[in-house]
Amino acid sequence: MHFHLPKPLHGWREFVGEVGIIVIGVLIALGAEAVVQNRQWHDKVAAAKESIDSELNTQLDYSEEVMALSRCAPQFVDALESAILRHDSRAIGKLHDTQPPFVPRPWRSTAWQAAMSTEVADHFERGELAQYAFMSNSFEDVRRAQEAMLIDFADATTGRLGGPVDAATINAQLAAAERFRSGLDVEAIIAGTELQTASGAYALGPRWNPVVRAKLRRVIDAIPAESRLCEETVRATMTPRRQGTGA
Repeated sequence: MHFHLPKPLHGWREFVGEVGIIVIGVLIALGAEAVVQNRQWHDKVAAAKESIDSELNTQLDYSEEVMALSRCAPQFVDALESAILRHDSRAIGKLHDTQPPFVPRPWRSTAWQAAMSTEVADHFERGELAQYAFMSNSFEDVRRAQEAMLIDFADATTGRLGGPVDAATINAQLAAAERFRSGLDVEAIIAGTELQTASGAYALGPRWNPVVRAKLRRVIDAIPAESRLCEETVRATMTPRRQGTGA
């Protein structure tokens, strides 16, 4: 039986040459793997940004709605407080039912939260990461503000149901109306800042590109009618009823 043993290397030059070939092969393989991984992360980051930007666009439409209705907000709360003081349940009911100066919306940042729960976040540019974080946190702030506003608005408009008109009840309704006013102010400040930030006016880093808007038409198209109806409701309820007319 014959055994074929590997031929011995003839000197250090051949040894170094063969080791060099192996090293070069490993480096090429590692480099190719790095290129593939970089491409994969680039695609994952691009997909995450597309999803986040799509969600941002919806929330920015809601922000435009907030800013449009904010022009009616001070007069609306004035009309509500006036109706509370004169115990006008009809006017309070109209203000409650017709068009308040806010529309409850599903303010979400789920795409951002999903991206932050994976390693994709590690591959964002620092400036982009800060900007997206600021925008998403702002939407969460609006969501919490609206939750409080819904409670305050309900408390401020209980007079539409009739019931007691003693001083304690009236004061509680007025206090709720003032909290509602403050909530509207906070909501408008946040929404305005979101729109400015999305446009690039408040860039937090050099790598931020303004959000390319693709507006949700059902929201944008509704804004003029909502604003007009709010203003008309305020005007109608600021005029006290004439005695004996039942109007």
